[in-house]
Amino acid sequence: MNGFETITLLGGYILMFSLIFACISDCWPFSPLAKTLLTAPIELTTGLHRIATSDLPWKTKYYSSMILTAFGGFCIMFQTKSVVKNRLSMIPYITAKCLNAAVLFLLLVLSDVI
Repeated sequence: MNGFETITLLGGYILMFSLIFACISDCWPFSPLAKTLLTAPIELTTGLHRIATSDLPWKTKYYSSMILTAFGGFCIMFQTKSVVKNRLSMIPYITAKCLNAAVLFLLLVLSDVI
């Protein structure tokens, strides 16, 4: 029963954040590029799909997808918090996710320069 509750909870977060993503995307008063890049971190799968189907140049799609995958998205952070409960402090976890994305960004920029 615990496994069923966990799967339902995780699926519920995916659904909730996908709905938030859709609402923000439809009501956002900015350009499609801004919508894509600013809403993608909300939910990883939906964000990656939005980046892949956007009119962005190939290199921008690649960089954005890599950085988003390294960051993970806010939905994954909430899912992690719900599963590990009090066994993990969220501030170091979020900081690590942001540092992971920043280091990847630097590596991508450096690989482009070299």
